[in-house]
Amino acid sequence: MGVKVSVLGDSISTYENYSNNVIDRNDPAIYYPVNEPTVNSVTKTWWWDAILQMGGQIVSNDSIAGSCVVNYSSLMGHASGRFCMNNQARINDLGDSNVTSSNHPDVIMFFGGTNDICQSGVFKNEDFINSYSNAVRMMYERYSNSITVLCITPYSNSYLTTNAESGNDVRFGQVCAGIALVVNHYKAEGRRCKLVSLQDINLVEGIDANVGHPTASGMHTIADRVAYVYKNS
Repeated sequence: MGVKVSVLGDSISTYENYSNNVIDRNDPAIYYPVNEPTVNSVTKTWWWDAILQMGGQIVSNDSIAGSCVVNYSSLMGHASGRFCMNNQARINDLGDSNVTSSNHPDVIMFFGGTNDICQSGVFKNEDFINSYSNAVRMMYERYSNSITVLCITPYSNSYLTTNAESGNDVRFGQVCAGIALVVNHYKAEGRRCKLVSLQDINLVEGIDANVGHPTASGMHTIADRVAYVYKNS
């Protein structure tokens, strides 16, 4: 049996019939493949591609389109606190806590923060860092310190990061730096926590991404980086 992998994410990590919304099963909040025709198979998602390169298998994918890391109680829809990633129910959905179970993840790929970047007016850098750190802490507490957590930063894309009026470019830098800070904290504690920085990866709008979401090309670029860090860092 290969390495067992679970995914916690937002719309970038969804795929129909593969993404479990444990918070509201009547509201799947799926982005792919309906909204991006180039990602017409689950094998073209970044996470499936990365897991294949890692020689692994999927345990659970808890990804909800629009969800943030932080509990923004003032927001509506999937960006509301009910769907946030700093959420014990979503962490619990990543697998069985019994280390001997075939559904106990060896690796958790945490790909959050993109929707936090877009929350002008309510985003606070300290809240993001604390919420992200707490989510990672809950992963270790439930699944043991033996697991590897891959903390994936948002990627650079003109649609997401260069809207100076809303300050997305500033928040992009803060979110990426905050994730790196959390990784260094848990590494200093001796845990298997790795930073997968996509900050330098520019997904070209219209080619590698549409409306900020990766196309098949962008997905493969992300997968390559994730698999490389897992195997080499």
